[in-house]
Amino acid sequence: LILGSVLLFFYKEAGAFGEESGPTRLNGAEGESVTFAPVVPRGSRVDSVVWNGNSTIAIVTPGEPAPLRVIHTRYRDRLRVPDGSYSLQVTDLRPEDTGTYTAQIATQGSPDPIFRRFALRVYKKLAESDITATPVLGSLSIMNEICNITLNCTVQGAGEDVNCTWNHTDSTVNSTSIHISHRLGDEGASVTCTARNPVSSSSKSISLKEVCAGNNLLCYKHSFCLLGKS
Repeated sequence: LILGSVLLFFYKEAGAFGEESGPTRLNGAEGESVTFAPVVPRGSRVDSVVWNGNSTIAIVTPGEPAPLRVIHTRYRDRLRVPDGSYSLQVTDLRPEDTGTYTAQIATQGSPDPIFRRFALRVYKKLAESDITATPVLGSLSIMNEICNITLNCTVQGAGEDVNCTWNHTDSTVNSTSIHISHRLGDEGASVTCTARNPVSSSSKSISLKEVCAGNNLLCYKHSFCLLGKS
């Protein structure tokens, strides 16, 4: 703990010598891995790299038999150093790993460290079970064998940066909602909601026959309705 405090203190006191103008932005998926690969000037020989988040995470010493020393307990058993490098790989990513990571690089023959920053955002991998199609209350009407209904697409627990698209016949609607006019008797017609975030996508298709028949609607206290699982 004392070592970690000393290293972080040095990182703050060192200022911005050799620091880039902005962080390298990386996206990661929950349960998968990401590698931070700092770039150093050509010809530089790296003696050590101290990796910092809110506190010191790890120390990498290239060429040593055990080049990685993990400082932060949250990352134990989740850090790797690719062979022959001073990069840092974080495995089994978690939402709380989102944040800024700084490599404080000591090079041979230079008194000033080089700083490289990485901004990591960890996203959930989307699954079909996360997607819910919600008919707008009161939007279902049938006239002259035409079923009219408005559907909303929502994604449970997906966080930010999620976009929804509806696909119906030959049209695509980039929105969370879509209005459908369906001719009754068209047995195979369906509509599909696709949810996307920066690391994944997933889709859910809905039978318009079932929606218009009302057989697949679960209504609660007459306030809203959900499509039941088929």
